[in-house]
Amino acid sequence: MPFTYNKGEWSEFYVFIKSLVDKKITVLDSSQEATDDFYKIIKVNRKENNVNYVYLLDNSGQISKLGDNTNLIISSKVLEDFLPSFLNQIKNNKASSFEIKHLNNILEELDTNTIKEGTSEDKTDITLVIDHKDTLNKTIGFSIKSNIGSKPTLLNASTATNFIYKIKGFQGKPEDINSIEGKRKIKDRIEKIRQMGGTFVYHDVNNPVFKNNLMKVDTKLPEIISSLLFAFFDGKGNKISSLTDQLNRMHLTNIILSKADLIYKIKKFLLASALGFFPSKAWDGYYSANGYIIVKESGEIGCFDVFDSKLLENYLFGSVKFETASSSKHDFGYVYEKDGEMYIKLNLQIRFV
Repeated sequence: MPFTYNKGEWSEFYVFIKSLVDKKITVLDSSQEATDDFYKIIKVNRKENNVNYVYLLDNSGQISKLGDNTNLIISSKVLEDFLPSFLNQIKNNKASSFEIKHLNNILEELDTNTIKEGTSEDKTDITLVIDHKDTLNKTIGFSIKSNIGSKPTLLNASTATNFIYKIKGFQGKPEDINSIEGKRKIKDRIEKIRQMGGTFVYHDVNNPVFKNNLMKVDTKLPEIISSLLFAFFDGKGNKISSLTDQLNRMHLTNIILSKADLIYKIKKFLLASALGFFPSKAWDGYYSANGYIIVKESGEIGCFDVFDSKLLENYLFGSVKFETASSSKHDFGYVYEKDGEMYIKLNLQIRFV
């Protein structure tokens, strides 16, 4: 049976194979550059068809697969020989989803038909057991992001990620605004509302689950994010680091915080988006992944220090931007009336630069 996945999903399986071959993973700095530090991979834990398996690595060139009465010896050389072709197929395929040629030989070698391990309720894409200095046999769940092809998203758009703004003093009708079209239609609509006497005030997050997730990070976060998001759609820029730097000067929020405090809160939000919550699923406040693996365009992989979250926070803060998703698909960007008041929804999507 053929498997078809996109570049990001294939990259997750690529990381699995490369981890078995390399038996180590390089630690990155906050600029995504390789350091001299690395984690030695002792095992890869993987669930296949609801059965837990352990891929035990050693220096003999062989890999042992253990679990469910299985004791399989896998050749590291077979996997290593497949990696260049695997990488080229991921990099060069232009389709949104595609098959990988000669994959069956690898699946037979691994005795599996499982490609994608993660679920929509878990940020962990691969689980590694590592040795690092004085830390031995530490089990770490890693989220994987691939820079092969288009830049990945950190937080995907949905109707759950819409923020609602009340429009005060508006002297027109919804159709005066909603008839404005074009590539810059949302910015133009905001400008037209202002010309017709309107001002904007944050009202709510469209989805109460997402709002509650945000408030678990920080109770003021919904209002802070709403202000940054409005500044983006208002044409003030798209990089989150730049907009955070400007926020107090733009007077878009009643929350008075120092620049350092704002940056701290935004970094915690980005880290929670990377390792913790999904917008439309209730979150317990804990991270379901502990580490973050990057697949570079070259095919090299690296991770951020799982014992120092500041590096990952700094990387995320300097590397992401707001992006406009489809307004028709996600139901935002138009003026509507409810209970005699005027409102507009703006959508949150965050992508790597």
